Amino acid sequence: MGRMRNEMFKLFTKVKRVKTVDQEYQMIREKSIESEKKLFSTLQTIIKLKNTLHEAALLQVEISYSLCEMTLNNLKATQLTNSILNASQDIMNQTISIHSSKIM
Repeated sequence: MGRMRNEMFKLFTKVKRVKTVDQEYQMIREKSIESEKKLFSTLQTIIKLKNTLHEAALLQVEISYSLCEMTLNNLKATQLTNSILNASQDIMNQTISIHSSKIM
């Protein structure tokens, strides 16, 4: 009878240990799944940030290109303005010359 109790106690202890190990395994598995979800979420955030940085870099290139274009256009506008001023000066000089020759 004592031996039977002893065997039952051992069996109960083993079952209890198995339950404890199984519970620990389940807990570890759940934590692992949670960690995977967090890592995946972090990865998605990193990918979004990377895409945003890539878009920002492309915009920076476009801005630089536009600024260069504006500089060239301003240079052309300045040259055109200078040409108009020179032509106006020539017209004024010719007008003065014609007016002076009529007076003399």
